[in-house]
Amino acid sequence: LEAEKKKLLESNRKVATEEHKARQELTEQFNGVIIDVRNQMEKQEEERLKGMEENEGLRIKFRELLAQYETSERSQQEELKEKILEEQMSLMKLQETEEHRLALMEQNHVLKETEKLLKAQLKEYAEKFGTFKDTFAKSHEAFESMKKQNAELKRRD
Repeated sequence: LEAEKKKLLESNRKVATEEHKARQELTEQFNGVIIDVRNQMEKQEEERLKGMEENEGLRIKFRELLAQYETSERSQQEELKEKILEEQMSLMKLQETEEHRLALMEQNHVLKETEKLLKAQLKEYAEKFGTFKDTFAKSHEAFESMKKQNAELKRRD
């Protein structure tokens, strides 16, 4: 019985030692897995932090680009407004010039008509003056002739 008891004790010790070794191996494997998981988590944390830094850098660049775009957009809008105003002013000047041109053309037409009338009047006055001159010359001749006749009559007397 004692030999059996020793065998049993020896068997129990052997089983306990094997179980202890198996538990030890499982603990070591579990700790290894935990270390691997922890390393992966740290690596993922580093990558996540790096990604957040990149995202922040991109966010800053995006804000800068957006500010530049908005500034450029405002500048282009102001330039467009200026161009529109310049175009409107040019159109107004063109319209004023056209109105002035039409007024000058009308004035030119009036002056040409006046010139025609004045030339016609001048021609009429020239004709009347010619007639007057001819009449005056005839009158002068008649007067001279009468003068001569008077002088002859006075000589005869």
